[in-house]
Amino acid sequence: MWKLKTKTIPTSDVRGASKMDYTSEQTVVTDEWELDPSLLRFSTPLGQGAFGKVVTGYYAQRKVAIKVVKDSAPLSYKEDLLDELNLMKRIGIHPNIVSMVGACTQKEPIALVMEYVPYGNLHNFLRKCRSEGEVRLRNGTSELNYSVMDKNGQIENGIITPVDILSFARQISMAMEYMAENKYVHRDLAARNVLLDCGKVVKVCDFGLSRDIYKDNQYQKLTNGKLPIKWMAIESLRDRIFTTQSDVWSFGILLWEIVSLGASPYPSIALADLYHVLCSGYRMEKTSNCSEELYRIMRLCWAENPQKRPTFTQLRHLLEYLLSKDCNYLELDNINVPLAASENSSPPQSFEIDLAPPLPERRQIPEIPADTSPEELSTEFLIRRVYSQ
Repeated sequence: MWKLKTKTIPTSDVRGASKMDYTSEQTVVTDEWELDPSLLRFSTPLGQGAFGKVVTGYYAQRKVAIKVVKDSAPLSYKEDLLDELNLMKRIGIHPNIVSMVGACTQKEPIALVMEYVPYGNLHNFLRKCRSEGEVRLRNGTSELNYSVMDKNGQIENGIITPVDILSFARQISMAMEYMAENKYVHRDLAARNVLLDCGKVVKVCDFGLSRDIYKDNQYQKLTNGKLPIKWMAIESLRDRIFTTQSDVWSFGILLWEIVSLGASPYPSIALADLYHVLCSGYRMEKTSNCSEELYRIMRLCWAENPQKRPTFTQLRHLLEYLLSKDCNYLELDNINVPLAASENSSPPQSFEIDLAPPLPERRQIPEIPADTSPEELSTEFLIRRVYSQ
């Protein structure tokens, strides 16, 4: 039997509250985030797994997304939802992070209620653009048309340009800069966990794996469970250590996803081989539509030494520098990587694997000093330095 015990505390005390000991009774903290369940209506499913689901719905007259865990789910899944719920309270409001509306925790099923973002995840949007859109040239720049369904169920037509693609990356870097400044690590940063809103605004979402690192600056995963192998840094694959620096590695993979318009990372490498291949010095190649400058940003994110990776603030500055120049850093056609993963690559994108000790580091990438100015970043690390393949 899974029982709910409730306790009311001020929101200001949430960060300082100690983590609950979960047994057969679950303690739920209630505060001003608590919603009236009688005003919550469920509507269309957005996605579901064995023990949980996300559906559209309405709270009062506002359209929302609702995340619930099924009654049949193991206790650990319900604990995880409560952890995610409490974390989202602490993260607060940022224009590029999906906002929490509130929660219903007084009875099962516990519901996490979030803002509704109409155009779905960035991964599916980019793949749809690439597979269904038509590329055309305008004033020497490629653009891609697309059709999506808006929040009212109407078809909306639009175009996407290389500037839009870079803007997506910049917005994500801003969200992650905010999370890093507030000592949160996401652990699952990927295009599938970024949502597209009106006005080509993107929002980072899915904090089910996120953790507060306010005390230790790192989080070590000790329990079993699925992990996003293709997006994980070398140290995370080896030691299950997750930090802001490992989020930076994941951002580099996400940037590759964006540039390739939704292709699967490491398309020719089996997941079981990935760790050893990365330790040997391999990194994903530059796609045919990507400039050297943009690719170098990815390579900075993939430094084997976490301390040699840029900060999210530095990444934002680098992307803003590219956006400020009237140059074609990206094309939207002639992409030389397939949308689907190779048949030689394992179908799942996450699972547990046995990891051997790492091979010696072979690739040397210069460290970016924390006090490097935006101007020095653009000249020293995007223009002068070219990294060996």
